[in-house]
Amino acid sequence: MCGINGISWEDKQLVEEMNKRIAFRGPDNSSVIQLKSATLGHLRLSIIDLDARSNQPLKYIHNGKEYWIVYNGEIYNYKEIRKELEDKGYLFKTESDTEVVLVGYIEYGEKIVEKLNGMWAFCIYDEGKFFCSRDRVGKKPLYYFYDENTKRFAFSSQISPLYLIQSNKKINKKSVNLYFSLGFIPSPYTIMDNIYKLKPGHNLIFDGNKITITQYYFLPISKYEQNTKQLKRKIKELIKDSLKIRIQNSDVPVGLFLSSGLDSSFLYALAKEIDPKMQTFTIRFHDKEHDESREVIKWVDNANIIDFRENYNELMEIFIKTFDEPFADISAFPLLILSKEARKQVKVVISGDGGDEVFGGYEIYRAFLISKLFSKIPIVDVLASKIQKLTQEYSFLWKVMEIIRLSKKPLDEWLCSFLEEIKYLSEEYKEWVKLNYDSIKYTSENELERFINFDIMFRTLGDNYLTKVDRSSMFHGLEVRCPYLDYRLINLSKTIPPHKKMSILKNKILFREIVKDVLPKHLMKLNKRGFKPPLKEFFKDKDKELKEMLKELKEINLISEGIYKFYITKVFPQNHEISLINRMRLYILYKWYKYWMSNV
Repeated sequence: MCGINGISWEDKQLVEEMNKRIAFRGPDNSSVIQLKSATLGHLRLSIIDLDARSNQPLKYIHNGKEYWIVYNGEIYNYKEIRKELEDKGYLFKTESDTEVVLVGYIEYGEKIVEKLNGMWAFCIYDEGKFFCSRDRVGKKPLYYFYDENTKRFAFSSQISPLYLIQSNKKINKKSVNLYFSLGFIPSPYTIMDNIYKLKPGHNLIFDGNKITITQYYFLPISKYEQNTKQLKRKIKELIKDSLKIRIQNSDVPVGLFLSSGLDSSFLYALAKEIDPKMQTFTIRFHDKEHDESREVIKWVDNANIIDFRENYNELMEIFIKTFDEPFADISAFPLLILSKEARKQVKVVISGDGGDEVFGGYEIYRAFLISKLFSKIPIVDVLASKIQKLTQEYSFLWKVMEIIRLSKKPLDEWLCSFLEEIKYLSEEYKEWVKLNYDSIKYTSENELERFINFDIMFRTLGDNYLTKVDRSSMFHGLEVRCPYLDYRLINLSKTIPPHKKMSILKNKILFREIVKDVLPKHLMKLNKRGFKPPLKEFFKDKDKELKEMLKELKEINLISEGIYKFYITKVFPQNHEISLINRMRLYILYKWYKYWMSNV
């Protein structure tokens, strides 16, 4: 787990400065190598083969030709691939997975990524050619800069090192609109023109003249298994294996992020069989609505309970520096604190991320099913009209109103319209939904399954929740591993019938059947809490400040007239949860602009 930087020309000093921008990603070693028509930089967080021989940039010579790699990630099946390569006559000088990826490229070319099980973002330099790849669901980030006029190419683990290269720093207005709609900026876009994110499951080649991008990972077409007993056995065995390889493939201590949720709790129950002394880390909030630590304490003896310090101003400063592109998920605050404390005892943690996508856990899926149920009511239009009149007096009814209003729309239109009255859904957002939805329609005829697949590939993982995990943990030199996001498990989940994932009454139906005999009964009855600290306190008495921010961003032409009107007419007059989320998006964009536009 590391940080990588590189450029398609010779400038060692520049890449050293790029390394300094994200030095926290690799506290164990920083190196730069200048080659002919390339300079590569690497920051190392040592996890496998702690010896200096595995420092990067790493070179391998084959048939008199030099190959170089800078790599961020972990490959959990690297020993099997290494044995395969040794049988073909290759010799290895290290015990690292890095060398296996590089030698695998020499033998298999771009196809090597299809053999890898893990998380990665890497660049291999092959005599003038840059071959870059990002893992299947985007656990690891890869940003790149490309100037069509100068034919200059550069890449990095984060966007801020690329700010050093971009001479004409122009903010991408399309990205701003997407940010206000999503709370993050989806790939391939970034906040800046000429800087891009490589999409999850994609490869990139820069040959010195042009960039070519290809997709190598596609979700399988759903083929549902009707034998529930056999399916449960397969899933449980694969979760066990996925967890085992993530615990055992490490030369440093491994811990676990634990909440009261089913996903991390099941991993803990299984992990005890592999490592009975594994340390767990749980955040404690001081309000009962958000706190999950009480449930953890009831059944975990050795839990490390970390208090969430509600010093929002201090946390916001750290957050803006860490997330060097606008990103508005406030649950990063407790994750930053949790990562800092966990790093004092371990270098790697296991996380339950991905369980909601794999097994059907999000409440929005339930809302969709309820919406489809309303579509069967003959007088649904009359009902919607009645409820709309009541929303002015009873603000909690806005979600009910939206669910009814959208009941007769197909999924792609539903995604383009959901919560339209309280979220800024720009035309750019609607185009983004339509384009990406079309790319996963082949996966299933079932709309719920398509919804889940849309989340896996576009909405919740790579550029959203996994970006939050990557930045928050790597800021403290901590690696996070996610067993539920093993691509084998994602593919297997496509055999779970949709009605075994979610109904209007219960989520994760099949998964609950798998874990019910392992977990305490009190956990099985809990409602989903999420991981977000209370926002009301942070935004108490801040509307005057927010209105000034809005005005200033409008004056510098950073936000559109549509965003401005949306806040004036719909955000500031309201005080419900979605309004608070919109306030946070405005606040973070402003803070990002003030910090990074004066420090780039």
